[in-house]
Order: sequence, then structure tokens, then C-alpha cells
Amino acid sequence: ENITIKNDSLVVSVDPCQDIDCGGNGECIYDDQKIFCKCKPGYRGPHCGDSTVGESTNTIIIIVCVAVGAVCTIGIIAACYCAMQRRKRVNSTSYNDDNDKDMSVFGYNSMLARKQKSKSSPNPNESR
Repeated sequence: ENITIKNDSLVVSVDPCQDIDCGGNGECIYDDQKIFCKCKPGYRGPHCGDSTVGESTNTIIIIVCVAVGAVCTIGIIAACYCAMQRRKRVNSTSYNDDNDKDMSVFGYNSMLARKQKSKSSPNPNESR
């Protein structure tokens, strides 16, 4: 504070910022009866104590994690779908001797053809 005497009166001039701590990361400003800290780039908050430097890095990390999670989820869903389709295909094309299902693929049934071939051609081990 600054004390001066003017025309037989005591004038005390007080620095309103003397008790304001801007944390070394800002400057105290007294403007229009308001006192506030004007923060340096990279800092914010009422006393410039909050750093904004790591925020963009945190945002990037969050975005990357969400993207990787989404890709993994889609991959798992696709793998499950393919496994289910393969299981359906195997179940629908498996040969069951008991009920002789038609197992033709593109009009050709290899199991049925082998069965018919073995019936029509004589067995060389059989005696005539």
C-alpha cells in the first residue's frame, strides 16, 4: 500500500492485487472494480492453477481407445457370424447314412455317386 498526504488529508492508495495469487501462471488485473487473473497460455482457472496442456493428449487417447474398441467389437461379431454360418453349412451338408439325404452340391452328390458306383461295379474279391 502507498500512503501519501495531499492538502492536509491522508490518501491511502491500496493495490487491489497485492493479496491475489495467480499461481505464477498469470497476472492479476484490476479493471472496472473487478479483480481477476489473466492466465498465461496453457493455464486456466480462477488462479491459473489448471493446466490445459495434457487435455488434448487425453482426448486423443480416449478417441483411439473408443476406435480400437469399436473395431474389436465388429471383429468379434464378424467372427461369430462366420462361425455360425460355417456350422450351418457343415450341419446342412453332413452325410447321414440312415436316411440317405440328398447331399448334392451344384447338382452332384459325391457320396451318392460313390455308393452307386460300388453297387454297379463288381467287387474283384468276390468269386463268380
